[in-house]
Amino acid sequence: MKKLYHLGLLWHKVAYKLLSNLKAEGVSNVPMKGPLLIIANHQSNADPPLIAACMPRDVAFLAKEGLFKGPIVSYVFRSFGMYPVSKGSGNYSSTKWAFNILHQNQSLCIFPESKRNPRGMQKAALGAAFLAAKSKALILPVGITGSEKIGSILRIPFPFCQINIRIGQPFRLPTQDSTLSKAQLRELTDMMMQRIAQLVPMEYQGYYKLKQNK
Repeated sequence: MKKLYHLGLLWHKVAYKLLSNLKAEGVSNVPMKGPLLIIANHQSNADPPLIAACMPRDVAFLAKEGLFKGPIVSYVFRSFGMYPVSKGSGNYSSTKWAFNILHQNQSLCIFPESKRNPRGMQKAALGAAFLAAKSKALILPVGITGSEKIGSILRIPFPFCQINIRIGQPFRLPTQDSTLSKAQLRELTDMMMQRIAQLVPMEYQGYYKLKQNK
């Protein structure tokens, strides 16, 4: 499966170099060893391959279950390091998989908003904060702009637009000794999302522009 991952990654790197104006900043901020939880705003279906193409280490992804349509598509997505996550609270399998990835000192990317928001960042779900707090993994914030212009999933290999990826400084959440309440998870989630908001222009910050200005 790793061969298919790297073959697809090579294709995307070539496509983004030749068919778009991709600018990646902060690549030197990426830790090369240890468990790493990458968090990013979500503009487009192109965001996972964009992040993978800009990272100097392999990246696994959690993706919505609806993308895994049929055995062939499911096999391809899983070969690219993607694992399906369903809507609602019944996500034990995907949560277990995510913890396993981090426990193996690998890198995992999550889009905390849980859906694409091309018109600006929206209020994030609590799963990323729960995973970060329990795994104690290093967190790497990434801000994406321009990928919303790609549009259709069929255009992912042919982006033809300006795309900016800004990789921030890694950080950890404060140590939590007790079971986290929903309010505490919300506070940690907002902290994580504000790190992403700092990496994108004001017009992309959406809900977290308001949070930062309070």
